[in-house]
This record gives sequence, C-alpha cells and structure tokens, in this order.
Amino acid sequence: MNTPVVDSEEEAAKRARLLTSRIAFGAFANWVNKATSVFLNLVLLPILFHHLSKTELGIWLLLGQGWASLGILDFGFTPTFTRRIAFAVGSGSTDSLGDLYATGRAVYRVLALLSLLVAFSTGAGAVARLDPHGLSFASIWLAWGLLCLTQGMAVWASVWTCLLQGVGYVGWEAIVSSVVGIGIICTQMLVVHMGAGLVGLASVAAGGAFVQRLVLLALARAKRPDIFGLSGVYDHAIFKQMLSLSLKSWITTLGIFVAVQTDQFFIAALFGAERIPAYRAAAIVLFNINNLAVTFALSSPVFIAQLWRAGEIASVHRIVKRNLRIGLSIVAFTGACLLALGNRFFDMWLGSGNYVGDTILACLILTFLLDTHSFILSTASRATEDEVFWTWACAAAALKTVFAILLGARFGLLGIALSTLLSQLATNYWYMSYRAFRRLGIGIHTHIRETVIPIAIWAAIIFISSLILSRYFSRDVLAVGSSIFASAVLLLAYLWSQVFNVDRGLLKSLSQSWRH
Repeated sequence: MNTPVVDSEEEAAKRARLLTSRIAFGAFANWVNKATSVFLNLVLLPILFHHLSKTELGIWLLLGQGWASLGILDFGFTPTFTRRIAFAVGSGSTDSLGDLYATGRAVYRVLALLSLLVAFSTGAGAVARLDPHGLSFASIWLAWGLLCLTQGMAVWASVWTCLLQGVGYVGWEAIVSSVVGIGIICTQMLVVHMGAGLVGLASVAAGGAFVQRLVLLALARAKRPDIFGLSGVYDHAIFKQMLSLSLKSWITTLGIFVAVQTDQFFIAALFGAERIPAYRAAAIVLFNINNLAVTFALSSPVFIAQLWRAGEIASVHRIVKRNLRIGLSIVAFTGACLLALGNRFFDMWLGSGNYVGDTILACLILTFLLDTHSFILSTASRATEDEVFWTWACAAAALKTVFAILLGARFGLLGIALSTLLSQLATNYWYMSYRAFRRLGIGIHTHIRETVIPIAIWAAIIFISSLILSRYFSRDVLAVGSSIFASAVLLLAYLWSQVFNVDRGLLKSLSQSWRH
C-alpha cells in the first residue's frame, strides 16, 4: 500500500530537481548574457562619449533605443508560440508539434518582412524631424535602415528561439546571444576608434544579427533534429487559435513600450538630442540592472505553464516568490548604492558634467524597482495564458504621452521621468500586481511581510553604508569601489539567507548548471 506513494513522492522530487535545474541553467545563462552585455556596454558608452559629438551621440542613442524597441514588432507571437510548443511537448503529440512548427515558420517569415517595413516607415517621421547639426542626413537614414534590417533578421530567427525554449532548452539562446554580442560590441568599439560613426555602428549590428540567425538554426537542428524531420504543414486553424492571445500580448507590450521606453523621443522633441546623453546614461545603468534582476523570471514561464497545466500550484508559488526576492533585491540594493554615490559614480564613469541629478535618478530608480515587481508577477500570470493586461497598458501609454508633454514643459527632464512613473503607477504597476496575486493565489500581506519589508530594510542599510563610504573617501575610485563592494557583499548575504539557504536545491542546480 505504501510503495506507490513512495514511488510517487520520489518521482515528484525528481521532477522538482529537474525543473529547478533547468530554470537555474536558463537563469545562469541569461545572467552571463546580461552581465556580459552590461559590462561591455558600460565600456562602450564612454568610448562613444569620447569619439562622437553630443549631437551624433544623442542621435545614435535615439536610433539605438528605437531599434532595440523594435522587438515589439513580433506582434506578441513569440510568447504565445513558445507556450504552445511547450504544451505540445507535454502532450507527447509529435503530429501536432510538426504542424505547429511549420505554422510558426510560415508566420515568422511574414513577420520578418512586416517588421522591416513597419519599423522603417514608422521611424521615418522621427528621423526626418531630427536636427542633424552638420551630420549627413544620408548617413542617418542609412544607419536607421540597417538597424531595421537587423531587427527583421532577428524576428526571422525567433522561430528557432521559440522552438528551443518551448522544448525545454531555456538559456541556450542566451549563450548564443552572449557570444555574438561580445563580437558585436568589440567590433563597434573598433569602428568607433576608426571614425566610422553611425553607419559603421549600425553595419556591425546588422552583421551580428545575420551571424546569430545562422547559429540559432544550427543549434536548433543539433538539439532537436527529430522536429526538423517531421512532415508538418501550415495549419490556419492553429494560427487562428494563437492570433487572439498574440494580439493581446502585443498590445500589452506596445503599451508598456510607449509608457516606459519613449523618454528619449520626448526629450529629443522637447529639448533637442543633445539633452539625451546624461539622462539616457542613468537610464541605461538602471535598465541593465533591471535586465539582470529578471533573468530568473524570464527563464520560468515555460515551466510555470507546465506546472499550472498539471495543477502543481505550490510549485508555481515557490518559483514566483523566489523570482521576486531575487529581482527586487538586485534593483533595490544597487539603486540604493547608486543614489548614495550620485554624481561621483557618473563623473568617474563618464567624466564631469554627465550626471542627470539626484532627484531624477531617484525617480528612475523607483520606476525600475516597481517595473521589476510588476514584470515578474505579470510574466508568471501571463504564463498561464492570462492575457488581460492590454487595456491597462493602453491606458498607461495614453497617460504617458499626456504627462510627458505637460510635465516635460513644466519641469524639464524631471517631468519626463515623472511622466513614466505616474502613468505606470496609475495603471500597470498596481493592476498587474493585483491581478497576478489573485490569479496565482499568492497572499499580498504575506508578500509584503516576507519580501517587501525585509528588502526595504536591507536597502536602507546599503544606502547608509554607501553614503558613509562616499563621504569618508575623497578619491572617487575609492569611494565608488568600496561602496559597490560593500553593497555586493550585502546583496550576496541577503540572497544566501533569504533565497539560496532556503532553497538549497537552487544553489546546487546553479553550481551544476554548466555541467548539465
């Protein structure tokens, strides 16, 4: 009578270890990718500041951010397609997987061409209104065209990213992205030193996208050659089933993009491109920190979807709570350190005169902290096909536009930062959190008591200690270095006490991630 129960418990424990190992590998790979990107971008940015004029640098940051945001032109198909592949793998139906893959390939060919055309045409208006200040308009147009081509190739390659993630190979696409990204940024450093300017930077990005597409295809063939051997055909019924969820996902992403990722466009329109660099430098630091903070959350949706379908709600809760503690602690602790250091960090990094100010920095830190919180929760909720956030995202986009125009004219750059924070607070930040807590069955009061309050206390300690160290040392290098080191030690202490020590399986999986 007891043997089946023991076997069942052993099987459940084995599944939990496998799941944790895969999430840990995906998170570790994404961490390596993001950390590499953050480091190289932090090295690249001062080089751009040194070799490009403020106008040329502002235009590149404007074009570069516009290109990076073109990922929304997959029209929400990527998360939906990935979930459906995961469901097909779980059901064990190779026939449905073949048809699904064939449908996805056909759709992504159309999306690649569509994203190229839409990106170029929509960006044309912004490019035409730029004041080049002596730069060639032809070079600006050519750079924008190359960046749009880069995005088209990235969308075309997304079918293999979805395939790898959907069948459980989460993190491999991040390894490819990391290796190719190193080559892209190192080459961009070289071409900037050679004086190539905007066209040179954009050409390197396009070449990197082509290489990445080839590598992803080869990796997908190596990992799952059986899927490439399936005789599936395009099925319009499958496409129609995914279309509604995909469009809702896309509208949500588009609304969030307008609310969060358009500050530089409003700055260029209201104050000129030369006002972008200092503001964008602060935003880039926090954006990269945010990217590092949500790596576990980005690695989890496929597995949350499978657990939700299997009714293993307790496992879903464990994953989401762990993701929240990791993500919020990283943003809160690094944000507290940056705020305490203020201009000393940015003066050492970029040179004097490139600090946006304490008030704007504090506003940006709070925005990215709340963004991390809502992103982790909404990502988990959307993994259960709970695509209900699109109306609130649209409202956030509308409010951001109104607030940016009104507050920007009244308060300058601070008004732009406030427009993002206030528009998101009124819409996405509260509703995404509320909806996810309700959908997943996680107690809000428990979350505040066990996660929010401890992180706030630790962040206050880091702020005070960094402030003391920055006042104690007169040299910027010592002040910044000692503050970052102390903050890193406290971050690791928190993660050990609140995450890894609680979930020893996660620590073991992280240590074994490369071997598996």
